[in-house]
Amino acid sequence: RLMIIPEYKLLFCYIEKVGCSMFNQLFRLLRIYHPSISDEERAYLADSHFGKAKGEHFNMTIDEVSELMVNEEWTKAVFFRDPADRFLSGFKSKCGGVDWDG
Repeated sequence: RLMIIPEYKLLFCYIEKVGCSMFNQLFRLLRIYHPSISDEERAYLADSHFGKAKGEHFNMTIDEVSELMVNEEWTKAVFFRDPADRFLSGFKSKCGGVDWDG
């Protein structure tokens, strides 16, 4: 669940039920409009919003990603919410019939 946004030297850990779709979309759009992005990469990013910022996409090994985690030049971020709220939201979504994919 780690997104790599090299244009901004940002590592972002997203958590389900904590805006993960919104963050995937936000960082995808930030990359699409960055001036250093090639037309080929822009087309790839325009295709869908999930999974476009994984280490595999950048041909990075787990060791290379781990190095970024301790690199002081890179910003690391995560958004989280109260575990009880998250549990209740997940329960409603998946067990309460609120979401179509529940």
